[in-house]
Amino acid sequence: MFAFNTKENLLLMKQLRRLSWVLLAFLAVITTSCDNEPLEGEFQTEPDNNAGEGQFVATIEGESFTASAVEAVLYADNVFAIEAVNESNEFISIVVENAGEGMFDLLTNGNNLNGAAYVNANESPFPYVTIGDFGGSGSLAISSLDTEALEVSGTFNFVGGRIAFDLEGNPVLDENGDPVIDLINITAGAFNSIAFTISEENGGDGGTVGSDGDFFANVDGVEFVDTSVQVTKNTVGGISMLNIMAVSDIGGSIRIDIPEYQGIGTFPLQPISDGTELIGVYKSGPGADNFNSDPGSITITKLDLESGLIEGTFQFTAVDPFDPAATPFEITDGTFSVSFEGNAEASGVTNTFNADVDGVTLDPQFMSTDILPLDESTVRITGLNTSTVGSLTIFFPSEIEVGIYEFTETQVEGAPTATYSPDGSGTVFSSVSGTLTVTFSNPETGAIDGTFEFSAEDNSGQNNTVYEITNGTFSIVL
Repeated sequence: MFAFNTKENLLLMKQLRRLSWVLLAFLAVITTSCDNEPLEGEFQTEPDNNAGEGQFVATIEGESFTASAVEAVLYADNVFAIEAVNESNEFISIVVENAGEGMFDLLTNGNNLNGAAYVNANESPFPYVTIGDFGGSGSLAISSLDTEALEVSGTFNFVGGRIAFDLEGNPVLDENGDPVIDLINITAGAFNSIAFTISEENGGDGGTVGSDGDFFANVDGVEFVDTSVQVTKNTVGGISMLNIMAVSDIGGSIRIDIPEYQGIGTFPLQPISDGTELIGVYKSGPGADNFNSDPGSITITKLDLESGLIEGTFQFTAVDPFDPAATPFEITDGTFSVSFEGNAEASGVTNTFNADVDGVTLDPQFMSTDILPLDESTVRITGLNTSTVGSLTIFFPSEIEVGIYEFTETQVEGAPTATYSPDGSGTVFSSVSGTLTVTFSNPETGAIDGTFEFSAEDNSGQNNTVYEITNGTFSIVL
């Protein structure tokens, strides 16, 4: 989406924009578009800007946040996005439409597509967002948006919410059967004279759109008659996603989100997504709520990344994630054969990552491969399965050669390390022993294959459990 000249800059940009695309993915799931304008009249007094020149700062639940890298973009459709990351891998992202000097409401709902998000990437891939149904709120004041000097200044604050998950990765429900929402408070946010770029692309379109294809499904036994089928290809949190959308003549829709490198096979559809999960979403008509797959499955029978073709079947029960009492819809007999923008360099490329944790296969629903934004010499591969055994991450040098390497407990230059979290967001267990075996490495193409095994312990000493990670394999292209 951005014009960068080097591979390293492109990888850094993927990290810096991860929250803006995650945020836009959330908005696409639960809202409909409308016009936004800067707020006028008595809304809120603009707070003082306490950031130094070139700085992006905030206070997160009383703790100071100072960005080590910031990226801001003004898109052709006047969508403005700013993202910041600090040395602790905490990300803050803000997106507003119809950008200009003035106040903007960050409460995301059916009448407002502006929003903000926060995530601590070391704890969980799921962001806190300003969606109204999650208890979110906030405001942004842009005090200066200089399109000649290409600098922007402003202040912000917001409350972000996200669904709480238990140790087994299941949503926590209250006494009424509704999801429990965790909240986080971001205050004293400010950025001062931050450089921004102007993009010729639109900010809210999510990426490139493929051609029409064949699509069929029944809804409660009645054929869903589509009038259009499109595939949108975009990147969310470093994950390339294919979003298949079929729309009916009355404005209903069925959407299937698929990671581009998912591969061929049968996979479960997830009930909740941060924009990077396999999920099915049904909407009965304009203004209707989105009903998510719970449960459901998809079988991918053909996936040609080079020419851009994906075929498969699916079925799911569509439920309202915010109202368990709502009558569900049964989506059955789903089939699709659709094309998208292919990648001539993707021939034979399918990133894979798996391992056994105490004898249970990780079988990740989510896989991420990237270069650390603050350390461009380190590769990070993460696999996450919220319904089984949690989150597993390995780190190793990007210039690693074929050979056998000993895992270290903490990151040491030139050595691999690994972490495991049983629930994907709780206590982190680090590699205390084990080996990483690189079986293939090609610096020209960025292809790396290997195997691994290690023992993971809590280096804080608060939990005496030892996890055994075995049969680890990976095959990636950076």
